[in-house]
Amino acid sequence: MKRLHREDLYAYSVFNERLNIEFNSFVWVRDAGNVLIDPLPMSEHDRAHLKSIGGAAWIVITNSDHVRGTEALARELGAKVAGPCAEKDGFPMRCDRWLADGDEIVRGFTVFELEGSKTPGELALALEPDTLIFGDLVRAHRAGSLMFLPPEKLKDAALAQSSVVRVFEGHGNVDAVLVGDGWCVFRDGRTLMSELLGVDPDAFEPVTGEHRASDSGQFKIPARRSSIPALRAGSKCGFCDCSAADSKLVSGTALSTRESAAVCAACAARLECKIQSARCNFCDQIADETARERETTICRDCVELALAIFGDGDGSGHSS
Repeated sequence: MKRLHREDLYAYSVFNERLNIEFNSFVWVRDAGNVLIDPLPMSEHDRAHLKSIGGAAWIVITNSDHVRGTEALARELGAKVAGPCAEKDGFPMRCDRWLADGDEIVRGFTVFELEGSKTPGELALALEPDTLIFGDLVRAHRAGSLMFLPPEKLKDAALAQSSVVRVFEGHGNVDAVLVGDGWCVFRDGRTLMSELLGVDPDAFEPVTGEHRASDSGQFKIPARRSSIPALRAGSKCGFCDCSAADSKLVSGTALSTRESAAVCAACAARLECKIQSARCNFCDQIADETARERETTICRDCVELALAIFGDGDGSGHSS
């Protein structure tokens, strides 16, 4: 296996003659048990290498077309298998765990669900602090660039792109982009991701330091809620119209318009979430318990997040 940009990451590959690219599998080496991603059948050399560094505790499959050599390797290594939750009903093999948006496979390894790709629940994986891993949707048939799956293979090209934008929003400091199909990127991933998405890389500022909370646009969401794209806040609360200058805001990105949405702690404190399945503007998740006002929808998780960061508010439209 090939050592990658980090001493704890390896890859092995098989050349695909039809596409003239390599298909890649990845191994993250960690003391608490290695993680194998989208494993191809292994040569004797690679199998011996993997066993010499501890085998694998988990195998993660990003989509139903990347099962590859998982079944045989899981039996041989005694590894547990995790797959995309949205593909559970039609998945071609049994999994020990089903992964949904925001889940941590293990500490420091977070899941993003992608929409609009060729399979309904494809996963992107974020390995802290600066590495993204894609299965099919993002690939590279030419060195030094990134590309999407061809449009004819996508169920919804616009939705697919917005899903990847959301991943980039949460990881604006990305340096390496590892892909299941084609050339991997080990440096300048931030630039290449912005070129792929047609966005200004400065729109997604790298986040450094400890998790912190301050005024609009300056806080990082805690890792347990890392699925919320909240690098930049809206200028006004979507529920009471108080401005960022008046109050601290928790923000997300409205799914329909890709515009920022925000809520102040005072409004979060008075909102009562009821059983009403809808998509939250703040975290893009479909939640059973939501509250809606002024065309802005928020789920209980995001209400609790606002209160956890900024407190209960004072009921006056300003946070305490």
